[in-house]
Amino acid sequence: MRKEIEVIMLMVAQRILEGEKYVTISIVLIIITTIRSRLMIRNVIGKAFSQHQFGLATALLEDFNIRWGSGIDDSVFNEHLTLGTRNRPKGIPRLTLLATFVDPRTKSMKGLGNIEIAQVRQAIKSMAVEDSKLVLQCH
Repeated sequence: MRKEIEVIMLMVAQRILEGEKYVTISIVLIIITTIRSRLMIRNVIGKAFSQHQFGLATALLEDFNIRWGSGIDDSVFNEHLTLGTRNRPKGIPRLTLLATFVDPRTKSMKGLGNIEIAQVRQAIKSMAVEDSKLVLQCH
């Protein structure tokens, strides 16, 4: 019963991320990473679950990957460029990753590899350079 409750909690967390308007955007990466890792663990150790629980966890992981991407190393930064179901972008939007990086609470970027963290840093630097050029043009 406890395992079923955990799976239901993961479902609720996914629904919150899909429909919540006021979520702190910088925690999205952490939540997505946590949900994905929990679902993957449940699929790896599926023998410890009933067939029903294993089937539910597998279906949730498949749906989660369709909506949020696979999370495979070095794919998160560009996953939003891929279209999912009904031509909706999947993955975490790039601006969300940039917001995560500049938020002191989440700047460790847990859930991203070193290559992706470097890509986020480069994107922020590029945006800063572009903004500074605009400011200089206005003066």
